[in-house]
Amino acid sequence: MRTEPFALRRSAPPGRLGLVFAMACGVLLLLFAAAGTPTRAAGSDGPVRGFDVPAGEAGQTLKQFAQQAKREIMFPAEPVGAIRTNAIKGDFTPLEAIHRMLAGTELGVVVDEKSGAFAINRVYDPNVARAAPIETSDRPKKGLRTEGGVAVLDGVEVTGSRLKQTDIEGFSPVLSFDQEFISRTGFATTEEFLRTLPQNFAGALSGRPGVPNDENPLGFTRNSGQSGVGLRGLGSNNTLVLINGRRAPLSGRGSNTTTPPQGFFDINTIPMGLIERIEVLTDGASAIYGTDAIGGVVNIILKKDYNETEARFRMGGTWHGGAFERGATLTHGFSAGKLRGTVVLDYFSRNELYATQRAFSKTSDQRARGGDDFRSTIGQPITVTSIAGQTLTGLTNPNGTAATQAVAPLGQDGRSLTVAAFAPGAGQRVFYDGSDLFSLITPTERSGLTMNFEYELNPRITFFSDLSYTYIDTTSLANPLSTGTATGIRIPATNPYNPFKQPLLFNLSHEELGPRELVAQTHSVRALFGARVNLGKSWTAEGSVLFYGQRLQTLNPIVDAARLTALLNETDPARTLNLFGDFYGKGPVNDPALYRQIISNNVERSKSDLYSADFLARGDVWDLPAGPIRVAVGGEWTQQDRIRTTNAPSIVSPPRSRETRDSYAAYVEAGVPLLGKKQNVLLARSLELQLAGRYENIDRAGDTTNPKYGLRWKPFDSLLLRGSYGTGYRAPALTELERPESDSNPQVTDPKRKSERYAVLVTTGSNPNLEPETSKTYNLGAILNIPFAKGLSFGVDYYRKEQRNLSTSLTNQQLIDAEDFITGRVTRAEPTAADVAAGLAGRITKLDARYVNFGLVVTEGYDVSANYNLTTQNWGRFTFMASTTTLMSYKIALTPTDPLTDRKGSYGFPLDFKGNGYVFWNRGPYGVTVSAYFIDSFNRQGRDVGSFTTFDLNLSYEWKRHRLRFNGGFGNLFDREPPFANTQFGYDSGFHNAKQRTYNLSATRTF
Repeated sequence: MRTEPFALRRSAPPGRLGLVFAMACGVLLLLFAAAGTPTRAAGSDGPVRGFDVPAGEAGQTLKQFAQQAKREIMFPAEPVGAIRTNAIKGDFTPLEAIHRMLAGTELGVVVDEKSGAFAINRVYDPNVARAAPIETSDRPKKGLRTEGGVAVLDGVEVTGSRLKQTDIEGFSPVLSFDQEFISRTGFATTEEFLRTLPQNFAGALSGRPGVPNDENPLGFTRNSGQSGVGLRGLGSNNTLVLINGRRAPLSGRGSNTTTPPQGFFDINTIPMGLIERIEVLTDGASAIYGTDAIGGVVNIILKKDYNETEARFRMGGTWHGGAFERGATLTHGFSAGKLRGTVVLDYFSRNELYATQRAFSKTSDQRARGGDDFRSTIGQPITVTSIAGQTLTGLTNPNGTAATQAVAPLGQDGRSLTVAAFAPGAGQRVFYDGSDLFSLITPTERSGLTMNFEYELNPRITFFSDLSYTYIDTTSLANPLSTGTATGIRIPATNPYNPFKQPLLFNLSHEELGPRELVAQTHSVRALFGARVNLGKSWTAEGSVLFYGQRLQTLNPIVDAARLTALLNETDPARTLNLFGDFYGKGPVNDPALYRQIISNNVERSKSDLYSADFLARGDVWDLPAGPIRVAVGGEWTQQDRIRTTNAPSIVSPPRSRETRDSYAAYVEAGVPLLGKKQNVLLARSLELQLAGRYENIDRAGDTTNPKYGLRWKPFDSLLLRGSYGTGYRAPALTELERPESDSNPQVTDPKRKSERYAVLVTTGSNPNLEPETSKTYNLGAILNIPFAKGLSFGVDYYRKEQRNLSTSLTNQQLIDAEDFITGRVTRAEPTAADVAAGLAGRITKLDARYVNFGLVVTEGYDVSANYNLTTQNWGRFTFMASTTTLMSYKIALTPTDPLTDRKGSYGFPLDFKGNGYVFWNRGPYGVTVSAYFIDSFNRQGRDVGSFTTFDLNLSYEWKRHRLRFNGGFGNLFDREPPFANTQFGYDSGFHNAKQRTYNLSATRTF
């Protein structure tokens, strides 16, 4: 086992700038906590007034409240108007009165900090984890229509539609999580939070469902410092990530877990502290947003529209040591005349967690738990081996035969060894524990800055901009560099430390060099500028230009074989390497500077830039009896530019590659109200149709047109039925086009020539003519609000997704076996006369083994959710939430000869079931959150991995006088170990993590 100096080697504090920033935020919190009570924002409470408003439908009672409160009220006529509110009578402040009036209903209030107006909307929906506040830019402004002194809200844009709507229950299921919800779950990073979503099957290590995860150390396949999100088990390349509703660039490096290397957006580049809310659309949306939106869409909305300053400091760690975290966020909003803006600074740092810090992963020998021995035979001390055809001179095995390998003795420094000293190790080998020095959780530093501004030139024209920058520095730790006999590197007979005086091959882990450090650094810059114009009547228009660029540099140390050979051939003891000492027994024996000369760093750099310009206009075109037809029309231009370089080129990675792609799109969407309350039709409180279509021309991938049809039907107020159908597509990522073509002449087996084996010319590499993958998505859903139990609601959504024409890589033999299914890939010579006589096909002359479009995935399942809001007079307010996803089937065929096989619940594919549950309690300044997360069992390479349930507990206290809020709690409260999986670390790090019980504490100060 490793000794303490190495375990401490990377437990360094955060960088100086980050540490100074974190300390400054902490001091700031203390200073403001000690200060007096700050001045409240204008209109946040108000004087006590007399109220007498009877119970009734909100459409009427809110108007009465507005008159008595002498306060402007904003609310959407649909669906708020029909919800019954409570009676209030007595003397209250307006804020106290409105809370009493809405208690136990499905309505909530947001206070406009500038005007003091109350915005009322539904905060309860089985598809919405927590309703997000209405953004200032979406609030009614001067000139909007009023009814009885009440400004009627025109609607907000919800992910999945470009139409503004007043009912968040749209045509497709959307999950929405605001920053308070995320904060109360206790997670520190965006990836950690999104991983818990039942619809996100991000645990697959490889294959089509593969999703990069920087906390997955298995198989050296993790993308250092990078993570993705994969909805519906279709992989991260089929999940579109938007930032503030606009497309984000894919990483310059494709996923290491897939062939071809699929594209993905690195969600680690969005620090948690910058986020206002996250919206997740689990339906297909190519007709709305274009490529990649087959599995769904994750829309990350950054903080904006603040009118105050907020400082937050957070720390956390694990109960058993490792992965200590610290972070700070400073948010400042301002309004000066026609200009308003928000600036957010965020810092996060996390230490490593070593495999040896957990009982289940401290050894790679998993036999005691019923698994296999994953230890390596390349370790410490050195194992020497004679070259082929020779034996070790003067050394015999215990059975008397001549020895060909031996392990160096323990407790010596390698300076005065004799051949006889190797006798106890003759014929033996080292078992090296590969868990030692592995970082299951990687040390990371992340910093972020985001700024957004709006300038109202006049009542009709507003300019806006979004600017952001993030930096990530991640170092994955792994075992030291090693040299095995397969490398052919020899210790020559002339080496002064070689007691055998004959050439030796060897197996050795170079412990003196310390752990390997796989470094990844990412810089991300986003700049958007645009303008919104009020065109009159109901029409508005918006246009913007965007640059979003990412720079990724990775460093991977390897052994420089030429330099190691040269050093071993030196005859001067001061200029050569002594590889024979027992590092554990005697410590380092070589000059560190000399030894480090054998390290060569493979450096890879990638640049991924996205340029875009877009235009959108929306408004009403025609009034129907049930309401106006709402229309959105627009167009987009997008250019992707990717460059990748490496100082270690290979057959799959050229020294430099560059791919660019332009795409042009035009789209239209319409919301057609067919029936409404005014028609008074039985079982048709409302009936609305969604029609959307998008045409896109993609450079080198052709053009595609994709429609989407949706229907939303309310038979009565408490029941919503909805359904949608749409087609989608995924254009090949630029990472799938970078592999250079190369030729080889391997042996193949030809079934059309009686399994004759012979060499053929095979061309491999990317295919510039790859076509888009295509899909069909079906969704049916229902939402039921129980009439006799206020605040109780259930929802269910069924989905089916079919994806065809998958880009994939087939082996030589798969191509030959599928010759009759895929044309143009197998070239044969004309059969000779002898071939004709024997009934044989002509010989294969060439195989085109470049990437190919072929394959089919069909998956279906359903989501179920339940919510209950309960307000009590003495015990506070309770919110109960549960959300589950059940996978009915996941059928896949990746080669022409494969049957369509259901792979759900098997290794590398989505699980049968995932579920979450939450209980929120609030009473006065106190809050408690209990969370439960369930992951189903699955089969991993013939062995069952058990199901796993964890519970989290988080507490909060708000010191209102000083506007100071404390949050703290425990993750995995009962300290459960992840279920056993037969891996090197004893668990499946795709679906589970090694942290066990965690703790977190944060303080937020608003002033």
